[in-house]
Amino acid sequence: HFTRGFFVTEDGKTWTKLMEAEDMPVELVQDGSDPALLHGVFSKPPAVRWSKNGGKTWNAYENPEGFFPKSDGNARKDGTYRGIASVKGLTVMGGFGANFYTLAAGSLVWQKLPAPKFNEGDWYPAGDAKRSNIPGCALGFVGIEPGHPDHWLFTDWYACYLSPDAGKTWNLSIDGVEMTVFHTLAQDPSRPDRMHAGMADIGYFRSDDGGRTLKNWGTKRGISNNVRSISVCRSAPDTVYATAPQTYKWMANQLFRSTDGADSWKRPRMKGLPSLAEK
Repeated sequence: HFTRGFFVTEDGKTWTKLMEAEDMPVELVQDGSDPALLHGVFSKPPAVRWSKNGGKTWNAYENPEGFFPKSDGNARKDGTYRGIASVKGLTVMGGFGANFYTLAAGSLVWQKLPAPKFNEGDWYPAGDAKRSNIPGCALGFVGIEPGHPDHWLFTDWYACYLSPDAGKTWNLSIDGVEMTVFHTLAQDPSRPDRMHAGMADIGYFRSDDGGRTLKNWGTKRGISNNVRSISVCRSAPDTVYATAPQTYKWMANQLFRSTDGADSWKRPRMKGLPSLAEK
């Protein structure tokens, strides 16, 4: 039986549990200058701490109280941290909203960097003041190039940004990895040029020219987003089944059925199945 938590080992064979899952760090990095120093990012409550005894105990940094903003749970505000990296002489931490902090070797005092400049070219959200995916709103990873401590990287909501100048400017770098995530594809057996596609977040797409072009036939036609699987009836190809979330979230907990080749969708009652509200 696997028990969740924070474990350490001295020989790789025997593991000792130090912390319960709800108390443990969600990100952990060994200091690039001092191997005995660990930097940990915690989520409950949001905090950043250090340890010099292998993670047995964790301590606050020497910044004045209030230096690290307290998170109110809004992923687009500073105060919740998700990325940390360390090389010789430098540790970098990224917070939601693309707020970055640096820690010099031998210091326990973080320095907050000024707001950076973002270069996003002609990417479609760029310049949209109402965009939901502001840079850093889903920051998940921070990296520093070994041997080039001014070269940084962070991953974000469908994006990756590179900095050549230690976080002063960030350049969007997603050529070839634009937000196209297909969960499933299915071909119509009677019309080989018709292809059904289920995509992450965006929903259901259909192509009638063998995949050369795809049109969004999604949410306004009765099906939700995050279409995970599609099945076409071989004996009646206009009957199409799909699984997707009930309420536009992440779970594949609703069956959808179309009898007109996916021009419209309905939700069968799924009688006999257990509740799938949170599955």
